[in-house]
Amino acid sequence: LEVLEDPKKQPLLVEDAAEFLSFVCYGDHSQAQMCVLRDGVRRLGLEDNVPPALLAACRQTRCPVECALRAIDQEAGGSGDGLDGDVFYWAAGACTRRESKHGSLQSRLERCRAELATGAQAYVAELSRERKTPHVLTGERCRPLTSRDVRDCAGGQLPMWDRGHCFVGAEGVGSCMHVDQAWWSNVGKNFLGHKLVALW
Repeated sequence: LEVLEDPKKQPLLVEDAAEFLSFVCYGDHSQAQMCVLRDGVRRLGLEDNVPPALLAACRQTRCPVECALRAIDQEAGGSGDGLDGDVFYWAAGACTRRESKHGSLQSRLERCRAELATGAQAYVAELSRERKTPHVLTGERCRPLTSRDVRDCAGGQLPMWDRGHCFVGAEGVGSCMHVDQAWWSNVGKNFLGHKLVALW
């Protein structure tokens, strides 16, 4: 609890999109600083940039596996393009996660569904289109489900940007402590529910 309450570890909370974008583009990210733009998805005009079928699936069920299966059925990746992602689960009472590997996303989700029937909990990470397609704004070949990102709000002023993917969590599950693949700086968006994050 002492670490969580340490004033040096508290995020910078901002209400202004310009202030947030300034931090993203020009801030010092070397000491694990965090900047939170309250209601940022709306303030940055990103609320309509996730496929409606994915958001609807998230609203219909609290189970990440069922949500992703519904998104596949509703062609959230677009007509003719499936979805891909990582499927993790924790067996009942286990502290270590396992990954459902091999095969299509749908087959991995269906195998994970069988684990859920025995009390496991699941998390779907890096949810994206199955294949790279030209981005609607920039033409770059990429796989994200979102049509617009913080990168587009920043006006291309960033030296490097990996368009991220979607994550579907549930109560009590998520990514455990790890060094992210883009360890120097990250931007996260939360479209539904709540997100707990900590940096060291």
